[in-house]
Amino acid sequence: MKHFPILLILSCAAIATAATALTTISGSGGTLNAPTTIGQNITASNITLSGGGTANMSCPVTFFGAGTYQWNWTCSGGKLYRNGIVVASVSGTMKLSCSGGGRYNKTTCYHVFSGTATASGGSGSVAASAKGSTNNAPGTITSFSATW
Repeated sequence: MKHFPILLILSCAAIATAATALTTISGSGGTLNAPTTIGQNITASNITLSGGGTANMSCPVTFFGAGTYQWNWTCSGGKLYRNGIVVASVSGTMKLSCSGGGRYNKTTCYHVFSGTATASGGSGSVAASAKGSTNNAPGTITSFSATW
C-alpha cells in the first residue's frame, strides 16, 4: 500500500503534463498571398511540413495600411489547417518590406507574418516568412512554424 500514493502522484503528474503539451509544426514551400482589401484573406497554402503532410492558413484582413516603404496588415478569426483539418484559430499581423531596386539591383520583397494560434489545448505562436520578387506579388514561403 505504500507504493499506491507514489503511483497516484506520478500518474497525475503524467496526465497534467500530457494535457498541457503543445503541438508544434514547421515547414516551408507553398505560396503566401496578401490582399489589399479589408475582408479578403491572407493565405498561406501548400506548406510542406518537415514531419510530413501539409499546412494551410487563411486569415481575414481587418486592417490594411500602406506607408512609403512598408505595407501592414492585421487579421483575426482565421484558421490553421493541418492535412485539411482545422487545428487552431489564428490572428496576427503581417508586414511587407522591399529593398534593392535601381539600375542594377533587383527589388526583393519579404512578407513576414507573426501571430497567435489558439486551440482547445492552449495558445502559442504562428510565424511565416515569404520572399517575393515584386511589390506584394505572391511569395514563396521560406519558413513557417506554429505552436498551439
